Amino acid sequence: MKLTKTPVLPITLAKAQHWLDGLPSFVRANPYDILDLSYLEQRLGCWEANSRYLFLGRPNTLNFMTSGYCIEAMLSLSVSYRRSERLQVDMTAHGWPELLSVPINRAVGTLWIEGHGRRLLGPAKRQLKDLGSRMIKRFGRKKP
Repeated sequence: MKLTKTPVLPITLAKAQHWLDGLPSFVRANPYDILDLSYLEQRLGCWEANSRYLFLGRPNTLNFMTSGYCIEAMLSLSVSYRRSERLQVDMTAHGWPELLSVPINRAVGTLWIEGHGRRLLGPAKRQLKDLGSRMIKRFGRKKP
């Protein structure tokens, strides 16, 4: 749940356990398959949902994340390749290489500045917090 940034609450834990219990045993045997299926459902599944609700009949487009054959093929890739997170880039290079010059899921502008600042300040904030904890342990908390 930490990897998907899901709040850890009794209801979310129960729902996650229910989801895990519904997976076939061969999927539950491989943690990478569980993570990939969770990612597909939680992060990518929502993008196709609108086309299913807004269009009567079958839409004229195919989202590769909604095809059972494509998902099965993705999950059959080696674990090392899946962990490299290269599938999207490799598929783009194969099908439309000109798009590789466009950033994929990369923050730009103020979003980049904000994210970069967070990455730079994160360790410093943790060190200050740790220092504060050590100081409180050593000298005790002052009462106002």
